[in-house]
Amino acid sequence: MRKYITIILIAAALIMSAESIRKNDIQPHTDISDRNIEPSYIITAEELYELDKTRRAVIIDTRRYLEYSITHIPGSLSIPLKYLGNRLSILAGKDNIVLVSVSEQAEAEALSIIRAEHSDMNIKLLKGGIKTWIKHNYPISIKMPHGC
Repeated sequence: MRKYITIILIAAALIMSAESIRKNDIQPHTDISDRNIEPSYIITAEELYELDKTRRAVIIDTRRYLEYSITHIPGSLSIPLKYLGNRLSILAGKDNIVLVSVSEQAEAEALSIIRAEHSDMNIKLLKGGIKTWIKHNYPISIKMPHGC
């Protein structure tokens, strides 16, 4: 019985934290365009939402797995930044790759890792990261971390 109560409490906390992100006026990290990243590498939450409807986007979430497991864009793949260099082979032949993170620095680092190996890939960075996606009330998956 305690296990079920604990699970319910954790689920409620996760849902409440996602809702607080949606309701509060959270400022996304510094504007990507201020960091000398070409505008052609940037995609807005609105543009990604429309692209995702067509199922033509491969969304890569580069946050740590625990962050991903708590909340993420449905259908996105979890490839934490520290493993990205070793997992590039799964992106071969893919088009419309969108990188999602929680910080601009991580997004820029992920972009440089992929561009070093695959300069011909169509890669975008989600402007504002996952926080902007949530703030726009776009779909998210909320799941319990494994082991809870």
